[in-house]
Amino acid sequence: MGRMTPPTIEISASEFARSNKALLTLLRAVHDAGKQGVSTRALYKQIRMTGYGDSLVRIAEKEGYIYREKRQIDDKGPWYKFNILTKKGQRLLTQLGHR
Repeated sequence: MGRMTPPTIEISASEFARSNKALLTLLRAVHDAGKQGVSTRALYKQIRMTGYGDSLVRIAEKEGYIYREKRQIDDKGPWYKFNILTKKGQRLLTQLGHR
């Protein structure tokens, strides 16, 4: 059997925003970082989240609002995960009047 597509439910933009405040805070912070993105550590510090932040980042990535890439800040330094807003994430913020 093929994989079933989950049903969609329509809700208003204001209801979505009200129900997803933490996600929108995360997306705005990633947006504000610009095209280069923001490291996960810096993102958590900026939005003041730790444990729940991991779940939120995973949700944002799974839903296609952000993508993540590993990179070094300098040639010999450690690798960091950077979070970058996708076009879908930008459209969501625009539709909700956040950018």
